[in-house]
Amino acid sequence: MNLQWILLASATVLFLPPGVALAAGWAPRRLRPRLEPVRARGWCLLACYLTAPLNAIPRASGAAPGIVLLCTAAAVPCMLAGLIGLFVADSRRKKNLGGADPQPAAR
Repeated sequence: MNLQWILLASATVLFLPPGVALAAGWAPRRLRPRLEPVRARGWCLLACYLTAPLNAIPRASGAAPGIVLLCTAAAVPCMLAGLIGLFVADSRRKKNLGGADPQPAAR
């Protein structure tokens, strides 16, 4: 049970702040060209993060097996939507650049 809470806290620290920042349109100046479209990537990252609480909270709280299965089944489309969105955003960015990655900004 404690492992579920530890993993949920770790996922929250790693995924939630960057996802919220990107969804709000903020990105570091040096990384902004690589993260375009910023808002779309933020929402996709938040969709991927949503799988952590959907899987961890029912298990850690000792919910009935049917509820755990339902939440796990609900987490799968969230993760797929996030990953597909990230893939589409990256492929569109590369298509707009002609297949090349942008050069890093000079320091």
